[in-house]
Amino acid sequence: MNRFNPSLPAIILVLVFAGCVTPPPGIPTPSVIRSSDFVILTAAEGDTIPSLAKDYLGDERDGWIIREYNKKDAISPGDEVVIPLRYDRRGGLYPDGYQTVPILVYHRFGEVCRDSLCVAADVFDEQMRFLSDNGYSVIALKDFYDFCRLEKTIPKKSVVLTVDDGYRSFYDVAWPILRKYGYTATLFVYTDFVESGKRALRWDELKELKEAGCEIESHSKSHADLTSKGAGMTPEQYLAWVTQELTAPKRIIEEHLDHQTVFLAYPFGRTNPSVVKAAENAGYLAAFTVQGRANPFFEPRYSISRTQVFNSTDIDEFRRRVTAFQEQDLRCSDSDMR
Repeated sequence: MNRFNPSLPAIILVLVFAGCVTPPPGIPTPSVIRSSDFVILTAAEGDTIPSLAKDYLGDERDGWIIREYNKKDAISPGDEVVIPLRYDRRGGLYPDGYQTVPILVYHRFGEVCRDSLCVAADVFDEQMRFLSDNGYSVIALKDFYDFCRLEKTIPKKSVVLTVDDGYRSFYDVAWPILRKYGYTATLFVYTDFVESGKRALRWDELKELKEAGCEIESHSKSHADLTSKGAGMTPEQYLAWVTQELTAPKRIIEEHLDHQTVFLAYPFGRTNPSVVKAAENAGYLAAFTVQGRANPFFEPRYSISRTQVFNSTDIDEFRRRVTAFQEQDLRCSDSDMR
């Protein structure tokens, strides 16, 4: 690719960059123009959005910035491409609405499934293909958390994939499909289940998944309903039991995976003020329900919603569940300023 020619008159370049003039005859339009905020270039043979992202943004995974800004999913030689060097959409606020992030929940997988919580391989593949074909980015739960704290801009069509409990079918069935599309997931495991039998993941498999980019987080120790106080329990005993259910997995996961657990999926999605307080005291940064809605950045961090996906979820329903934008006119009117 031809690079910027410093011998061209600076004033011509400034005006061309601003779109104010056409270069006079005999002065070629440079193929790359830079400022502190943008790069404008003419795509050369062999250029792709990931390669341009790597060259100018430092990471090919930031290609979504180029796609969003230029409203293009691919480029061809001769295309003019604008690359923003300071792309800042923290909070996901737009004049016509705001970004929401669907967090999907899966449990088990199989080649053939006979119950609703088991998603068949072909169904799961169709869903992942839908995300890939329709411009979705699968992001890490940590990226979503940073988005909520206004510390990170994420792709406009972002989705988080989570898998609860710790069934080995994730490793055998879902993981090869995710790798095919370049996706990862967050596994919420309850530690009593790990290595409990043939259906459960082993610690060495969880370590392999973690090293491949999956996040391993807490689903409590025993998967008990934390909102259900046992018969005869005093308030003090109930709080001690909840605390043990939440602190033990953090210690166990760290021992096996050398990984600090910071997110909690409530068993059955159920919580109450005592559980929330115990989760906060245990050091969890955020906790997740299954209320079935997508999340704006201002969602309370101990009641973030996830949406369950079942084997009966057809592709039209799946499309609705990954809605990633809430339309609402956020522009100020004259009356707003009075």
